[in-house]
Amino acid sequence: MKKKVVFLVLLFLVLVGMGSSLIKGSGDSSVLISNDITWISPGIVEIERLLPGSEVEFSLTVHSGDIDSKWFTVSYSKPVILREEYLSPPLGAGDWISIDESSFILGPGESRDLLITFKVPKDTKLPTSSWEFWVTVRWTQSNTVNTELSCRVLINVR
Repeated sequence: MKKKVVFLVLLFLVLVGMGSSLIKGSGDSSVLISNDITWISPGIVEIERLLPGSEVEFSLTVHSGDIDSKWFTVSYSKPVILREEYLSPPLGAGDWISIDESSFILGPGESRDLLITFKVPKDTKLPTSSWEFWVTVRWTQSNTVNTELSCRVLINVR
């Protein structure tokens, strides 16, 4: 059941198409965002022509729309479902990401902007095909239900 809920949440994010606002984006996604639900933005970040030794930064906003404070954790994760024409991340890719605040508390209606830095070591051999990883935000609701939303990070090689 938990996997179905996670899948439906991820599918919603993809269908809404919030787009990425820093690396490559389209349109104004702010009209899609509500203050009374918990959300993250952007839902998708596209990085073009990533090379060994390069560093890319982007911002991820986390908003708590619940009536209670929540403890959030943010981390790198391998995709549960790959986007068509994208591969799983290379081994060690999780070590290349840093998140300026990987755990924090948000009160009702509060938001936090996080800086995500993705730095590829100079001696890394990158895949020749496009690949993806996720930045996942997790929290517990009602002390029993673990919930997560993921920002899909697409590395485009073409």
